[in-house]
Amino acid sequence: MLLKVKSLKFLAGRPVAIMNYKTARRLSIFVGERIRIKNHIAITAIVDLAHGVVKENEIALSKEILDEMRISEGYAVEVNAAPMPKSAEHILEKLDGKELKYEDLYEIASDIVDNSMTESEIAYFVSGMYIHGMSEREIVDFTRAMVATGKPITIRNAVDKHSIGGIAGNRTRPSQFPSAHPPDS
Repeated sequence: MLLKVKSLKFLAGRPVAIMNYKTARRLSIFVGERIRIKNHIAITAIVDLAHGVVKENEIALSKEILDEMRISEGYAVEVNAAPMPKSAEHILEKLDGKELKYEDLYEIASDIVDNSMTESEIAYFVSGMYIHGMSEREIVDFTRAMVATGKPITIRNAVDKHSIGGIAGNRTRPSQFPSAHPPDS
């Protein structure tokens, strides 16, 4: 379905779209579900519904989506229900106590980075890890998957200030270090 973009200038911290109840009903979309928004690129977003904020055949997109798609108010975008990601099946396997393979963990990490998973699905994954733990291999594989799907950062200057804490005379402020020159008498 082709919808007209409305900008409410809101930041959501992740891709979020607000739709009119009637438009969502025609697409069989409910609150918290995923939609696929396409223009020159495609983005998966989580849906919220509102009455009176957006008209029928309009969609309000978070700033994250507008910036990523490089579009503004008035643009037309194709909107469809998005399928549940395959990683949701892997999360159910983890909740059942199964050990996940690298490919499964990579898919989960990738979907988290791409914002293709709902907050509930991420919470279920964390619950599965908490309840059943992770094998040593799963820990290594998930760490590798996070590195492979994450975005690297460049640190130009690093400063480290630390203390072992709780020890009398253990100072962390440079002004408390003894001076190389004794004070004038």
